Amino acid sequence: MSDITNKDNRAFELLQAAYNIDQAKTDRELISAIDKNLLLWVDIETNVKNKKNNLPESFKKNLFSHSDMIKKVTFAKNIKIDEKDKDFLIRTNLTLCETLLDTQGYLTPKDNAEILLTTTHKIADAYDTKNEKALEINLNKNLNLWLDIKANAKMNKYNLNDTQTNAIIELANNSTTATILAIKEKNLTALKAILNYNLTTCETLLTAHEMETNI
Repeated sequence: MSDITNKDNRAFELLQAAYNIDQAKTDRELISAIDKNLLLWVDIETNVKNKKNNLPESFKKNLFSHSDMIKKVTFAKNIKIDEKDKDFLIRTNLTLCETLLDTQGYLTPKDNAEILLTTTHKIADAYDTKNEKALEINLNKNLNLWLDIKANAKMNKYNLNDTQTNAIIELANNSTTATILAIKEKNLTALKAILNYNLTTCETLLTAHEMETNI
């Protein structure tokens, strides 16, 4: 991909917007979050339309299609934004993030566990070697992954019992908050918490994978 002004920053903005939509507790908070998300998408779309932007036409076409859907859902907010609409907005942001960060969708418990474990090692290594760029990239990927894990858990894709599902959702909430704090402030306490959340969830996801293979 040739250009989208500062891809890593764009990815973080999309993740932050998805997180804000996910965490909105009141109608007012939700409307504010989806309005800010729309402004972000409009800004990205404007940048992509710039003649100096040598992005593939297929990417542009796909992005414009997603942007149009974001607008339709956002403009319908005066009617009612339901959970399905929220999930769509979050998923659409994650889809573009995956493209910008050169990641892939996380489909199975084993996939999630393996990528989570790899990301955990990369975060720890980046911190130990004081590689701030690698640390920021992998924290962004970690945030993306956790939002995806939470969405999968809410849709019961892991076939876990209610207690395990609720535990993963709680871990996801805690980890996304810690990851955003770590990205903004490089907070050591938040980093240690992230590594712990990741490793704990790896075990649960691998258990879910074993249950799937034994069915």
